[in-house]
Amino acid sequence: MLRRFHAYAAYGLLLLGAIAVAASNPLLFQKMNTLRRAEGIPDLDTSRGFVDIASVVGRIPLNGHEVWCVDPATRWRGTVLEGGGNCSQMCFGLAYQLDREGVDYQIIHMLTPKGVGHGDGHTVIRLPYRFDGVERVGLVDVSFGSILTGDGVPLDVAQVAAPPVEGWGHIPLNAAARFPNYHDDFLVDAVIGYVPPSEVHDYYAFIQRVYFSLGADKPEKYVFDGLALLLGHLPEVYVPEYDRLLRTHRLDLFLHRGALAVMRSALLIVPGILGFEALRRRR
Repeated sequence: MLRRFHAYAAYGLLLLGAIAVAASNPLLFQKMNTLRRAEGIPDLDTSRGFVDIASVVGRIPLNGHEVWCVDPATRWRGTVLEGGGNCSQMCFGLAYQLDREGVDYQIIHMLTPKGVGHGDGHTVIRLPYRFDGVERVGLVDVSFGSILTGDGVPLDVAQVAAPPVEGWGHIPLNAAARFPNYHDDFLVDAVIGYVPPSEVHDYYAFIQRVYFSLGADKPEKYVFDGLALLLGHLPEVYVPEYDRLLRTHRLDLFLHRGALAVMRSALLIVPGILGFEALRRRR
């Protein structure tokens, strides 16, 4: 009996330690557990259609307020229809619409080795689009209402992944378009990662199955995204330059991936312990 209690106590302490690691920096915990090594960034399937980008992004009334709602349809309304959200929120909001329309796309994360665990970076979307009568695959900065360009030429991910890009610029898509100055300094050290549409689709399908209102958007985001990560439904970010991005985060990888493994083990071990103890009492 005492030996069994000690084993339970040791596992309980290990589980509490894992929860403490995750709670100490939830963003770092999420990043360390969703970044994955990739061989490259695949091409998009243009046979699934081109987006009239001026009529889609050009109609977003950009206003800058953040949109924390985790429910996919509500997030889409808050970002695409109402113009709220940061760069990531707006890209995931537009992705909900593209997914329903059957258009291929990738959510593109621009990350830095120093800032990967602190939310530093930028998110744009890569998609087949039509603009001024020309069809191409390229990068659209949804949060700034513009097409990314280098020396006036629309950019695709290959040019951004192999800097330096000369003459960063934007083609505005509506009157609310803004012109950030992050490109010249930020992208010198940036690493590109992508999220495939299949994982966004799976994530949204999971959220729609389990979501219920908790009365506040931000706590809901943490709770349901945490559950998605725990159960393997949070979209992963595939990074060709994985080693360069995480070269200074080896300890973080060990701690946070180990913490997630312990937390996932509790899904089996805790019910097993409870079932075992229930059977013992019946005897």
